[in-house]
Amino acid sequence: MAGKKLCKSEVEARVKTCYEMRYINKPSIRFLDWIQWCKKNYGNKSEQQYNAYWQKASDIYKSSWKQTLEDSVGVATDEMIKCLMDDDPRVRQRAIEQIFKYSGNEGTEKLEIVGNIELKWGNSNE
Repeated sequence: MAGKKLCKSEVEARVKTCYEMRYINKPSIRFLDWIQWCKKNYGNKSEQQYNAYWQKASDIYKSSWKQTLEDSVGVATDEMIKCLMDDDPRVRQRAIEQIFKYSGNEGTEKLEIVGNIELKWGNSNE
């Protein structure tokens, strides 16, 4: 059941309510319970609109979480740089390994070799 268009502040208030019910309150509300809650408490919009509030709350959460991670990456990068300048070569080596790992360039695949390996150097005819 669709009613008249809500003002921006009312939509934002509903999204905020959804956000709080999903991410702040513990235990959080499930989607189907959210739809039922909206029907009972608002009753003036369609399920599609209540779903849109749910999605907008999710977008807000993802955006804030992404910003938190980006802030943490800066701190982690600074710490890696400190490790690269450490006097202990083991610490420097471990920092290099971590940089390769997190940049997706880790080439430390280990293989198990069964049997003998024969190596020939130069023009050896043996």
